[in-house]
Amino acid sequence: YNLSCVNITGVTFNTTVWDDAIGTGYAYPSPGIVSLTYSTLGNDHPPGDYPIANLTIECTGGAGTCCISDLIFIESYITNTTLGPWYGDHDVPGENGTVVCGEPSITVDKKVWDGSAWVDEIPDADIGDEYRFRINVTATCCNFTNLWVNDTFDAGLTYNDSANPAPAVAPPIGQKGGEIKWFFPTLNKSETKTMYFNVTVNNYDRNCNVANATAWCPEPGFKGRYSGKDEACIVSAPSWVKEIYFVPQNSSAPYCNTTEVEIWVNGTGMFQSGQINLTYDPACADVVDWVRNTDVFPHGDWDSSKPGEEWITFARNDEIDGRYKVGTLTIHCNNTCYCSTPLDMVDVYEVGDDVRHSELFDHDMKPIKTAWRDGNFTCTNPDLIVTDIALTPDAPSLGDRAAGPVNITGAKTQCNNITATIKNIGNGDVGPFHVCFNITNTTSGAKVASCKEEVESLGAGASTTVWCNCSWYPYAYENYTITVTADYQNEVTECNESNNTMSRYVVPIVNGLKGNGWQDGRSIDTVYNTTQGHFNLRYSTGDSYRLSGYSNKNWTTYKANWTADNLSIPNAANVMMARLYVYYGTDKTPNHNITDTSDGYYVNLTFNSVDKRQGKNYQDRPLLFSNYWKNAWGMVVYDVTNEFDAIGSNRAVLDYTWPANSYRDLSITGMLLVVVYEHENEPERIIYINDGFDLLYAKDVYGVSSEEATAYATFNVTEDISKFARAKLITVAPHANEGDDHNRLYFNDKLWKGVWSGYHKTTQLGIDERDVQPYLKQGENTVKFQSHINRAAGETKGDNMEASNAFLVLEKGKRKIVMIDPAEKIVQPQNQFDLDVVVDPYNGTVNGQMVDVYAVQYTLKYDPSVLRAESQVEGDFLKQDGNDTI
Repeated sequence: YNLSCVNITGVTFNTTVWDDAIGTGYAYPSPGIVSLTYSTLGNDHPPGDYPIANLTIECTGGAGTCCISDLIFIESYITNTTLGPWYGDHDVPGENGTVVCGEPSITVDKKVWDGSAWVDEIPDADIGDEYRFRINVTATCCNFTNLWVNDTFDAGLTYNDSANPAPAVAPPIGQKGGEIKWFFPTLNKSETKTMYFNVTVNNYDRNCNVANATAWCPEPGFKGRYSGKDEACIVSAPSWVKEIYFVPQNSSAPYCNTTEVEIWVNGTGMFQSGQINLTYDPACADVVDWVRNTDVFPHGDWDSSKPGEEWITFARNDEIDGRYKVGTLTIHCNNTCYCSTPLDMVDVYEVGDDVRHSELFDHDMKPIKTAWRDGNFTCTNPDLIVTDIALTPDAPSLGDRAAGPVNITGAKTQCNNITATIKNIGNGDVGPFHVCFNITNTTSGAKVASCKEEVESLGAGASTTVWCNCSWYPYAYENYTITVTADYQNEVTECNESNNTMSRYVVPIVNGLKGNGWQDGRSIDTVYNTTQGHFNLRYSTGDSYRLSGYSNKNWTTYKANWTADNLSIPNAANVMMARLYVYYGTDKTPNHNITDTSDGYYVNLTFNSVDKRQGKNYQDRPLLFSNYWKNAWGMVVYDVTNEFDAIGSNRAVLDYTWPANSYRDLSITGMLLVVVYEHENEPERIIYINDGFDLLYAKDVYGVSSEEATAYATFNVTEDISKFARAKLITVAPHANEGDDHNRLYFNDKLWKGVWSGYHKTTQLGIDERDVQPYLKQGENTVKFQSHINRAAGETKGDNMEASNAFLVLEKGKRKIVMIDPAEKIVQPQNQFDLDVVVDPYNGTVNGQMVDVYAVQYTLKYDPSVLRAESQVEGDFLKQDGNDTI
């Protein structure tokens, strides 16, 4: 920029868009150059217009100086951190601009001489007074050419020459009103041209004199015609003795209603009679009655034969002085639309003596100088319109969108609140009226919902928001039309009865933060179960960990390992099934399947060096308003049964591939290796494995309740449940960690609060294990994962979590405690008998969590004077390989 003309003294960035305080700033690398950098902490912004900053520009030339400075982009580029063809730095052509300091101008200063000074107005002139006007025209910033000055004065002023300098055009001397013109070939910058002329006042009125000046500026950058104007006025009025006025001066009434307006007389000086010629717009109003104050004015008449004109006379037998009511008008509004009309008491100065006019008289019928104070009447009529239809305003993060489940069997619809903004664009208040909401299925034409709400009142120019709550339960991806009508029952007379309706076309989305039937019917389904046998299930996250794609944008390989220390399988066990779960988040791939190679964004897993590319992908997307919530979270399941090493170590390697110069924000939540094996020393068990993936986040602003943020896993137990001494439930809920009452777990009718109160090791997996045997049912058993809002604590959101896995391990056997069996026995003296010491080694718990039992200690007490213990025989528990009896 040109420093001799301008200087950029400051830069104010839009910190809402560019929130990286370190990467945003400006500097002056050399005089006349400013350098701006701007950055965001979050993800790349999608294509669009984004305000960068406001520049503070100061003109350096000083007052009265005009100049132009170009604003030239020397270099401009943006950086795109998203993978793909736009990754990296990109030159962006700058659209250069200009700054103009100052502007050529023509200043007109019009004055009138009051005898001692040049003023803008003479307030107290009288007919016959002579006044002199002065016009000063000054140029700024340019040497102008072809200056014309035109002065126009009202007919209440008479031209009487004395123009100086000689004008190019002037009216004849003695003309009432007219125009005077001066021409000057040049008007240089800062030069002033002065003109004078005289007038004489010829009537009572406010008479103004307007001077206009125009000239041509030939200078580069400012070429063009410029103008200016100013006025001076002369006000002349007689010295009023009386005044006639309305009470109230400004009146109003709604359509088809009336109001009363009084006419009063006041002032010093005696009078005896009067006449009023009252005019108004008959298209707006009508005077339907006149009641004269007969106590004061016993004589008079009223003629209403002419539309828009009332002729009123009033008189008494003697003169009086003071303040009196003349009478009362009843004015009717006869227009349904907004209208306003002057109530003009036509006086002699408006029409002259020859036309019927308003006048007051003394006892000799001589006119009295009277000020006739006109009034105004307005028809105050409302006009209702619908200015806006808003969806789910109580859930602002939905971005003014409706939400519902996919229309499938078992879909659980949820109410969507609607609001309509009703505005009264008329000039009159309105009483009670009704607003109707009608929602139709656009495709079928069927009416699916409606509601009618009352508005008690709405002032002129005011707006109100009307709610239609819990009447509409839509399905996602279906077409709806919402029609809102104000004054649905025609309770209000309006100026325009055809503008009361607004319609909005809506296609609801799926709110992916809801679960199960509130979304698309997804659940955590049984994908594997054993028969009854000597089976067991073990699991471990190994040394897997949470990897942030945002903080590690260039990651390509993720590794996790399992050893006998963290996943021990007994010798000679037969591995029935081994499943590797890979949990991920913030997936931006176009098809939202990180195992699909077709779009160039994918992961490839090797397990113990064997390619396991074909995993089953589960994913869920919130599909809310912000770009972040358009990402996918999910889980890939790999069958690694054949590759699993039951006696050694196991390694998973995940390779991440993406197109050059594209985004790479995939995060890994952790890995979980689950093994089901068979071994003769294991108790008889039935094992169920349920997999799925459901995002859950109860939060008011997202329009998700605790009930809706619930995922379901169902186990159909067909065996006689009386056989099972133990039922262990293992649940996996990625990102569930807040505990307290922010998440809940249900097993049938049993509820546990805050079961996922932290992450498992270095992952971001919430894993819980608990005994559910007391709550086991024959047939269908339901597990519910829930993100829960603790209303009692005044909270508005629950845990931001997912539901992915539920494992149920049913163990056969009589539920036992340590005891003697039989508890009572009758024997004869000298007889030998056996007693069983019975323990339940599979019922051990520590801090409420089930654990394996590796040793048992017991003490058997008896009366040695009666009994003698001769031997101990090892039972099933002590006969296992490698056990020792101490």
